[in-house]
Amino acid sequence: MTGSPVRIAIFALLLLSVPACGGLGGTASAGYTQMSLSGDIALAPTSGGVSLGTIRQDVESALGLDDASGSPYVRGDVNAAIVTFTASAFQYDQSGTGTLTANFGNISAGTQVRSDVELWNLQGAALFELLNIGPVRLAPGIGVNYFTGDIDVSSLTGPSITENVSVDAPIPLLFGEGEVKLGNLRGIVDVGWISGEYGDVDGTYLDLAGTVRMEIAAHLEVFAGYRWLEADLKGTVDGQAFQGDLVLQGWFLGGSLRF
Repeated sequence: MTGSPVRIAIFALLLLSVPACGGLGGTASAGYTQMSLSGDIALAPTSGGVSLGTIRQDVESALGLDDASGSPYVRGDVNAAIVTFTASAFQYDQSGTGTLTANFGNISAGTQVRSDVELWNLQGAALFELLNIGPVRLAPGIGVNYFTGDIDVSSLTGPSITENVSVDAPIPLLFGEGEVKLGNLRGIVDVGWISGEYGDVDGTYLDLAGTVRMEIAAHLEVFAGYRWLEADLKGTVDGQAFQGDLVLQGWFLGGSLRF
């Protein structure tokens, strides 16, 4: 997607520099993540008249997206009194070949296809400290999970057809974060969820992340965790009806500097 690497680089620099602002505390984190895509998807032809439930197909085998995708991962946390602002970003970029088990848009079942997916995820949230007693901290909040990118599926046999699904989806979420601290270790769980209708799309979205952080020196931490993003959606894109139950999941690790 043209311009996305520039935007993600600028976003990363902002994440890493904001905590250094005077009067604020925070954490700047950078690392690596490896994510895999699974689930099923359906795209109606331009002529319509098809029940999407009859043409759902697996993205790993039918579209050939069965390999994991690695990407840099950045996150910034800024603490201001009882409010914490968080933002993070990563990319999913994968290609593969498969054989359709059902029609996909205007591409017929049984066609060999090449799939190219490039997605960028930017997440931001404001968390309000509700409880901070001893080693336990709880903070509910609100935020947004923003996906942008393209999904291209092109026929390798038969008529030359390419189906493109452009993704540009800011998803508002209810957030919550819980933390337990034991010595130099911190265990953190982040949860984001929403269900409803937004523009031409409706469904349910869930974002779960578990992280273990260990302080190895003053102001310096290492971390590792796992993230699960699940979307059960239906709607229209470029005039074509679609439906999908997709999961993007994988591990992440890196280091953090605390201010």
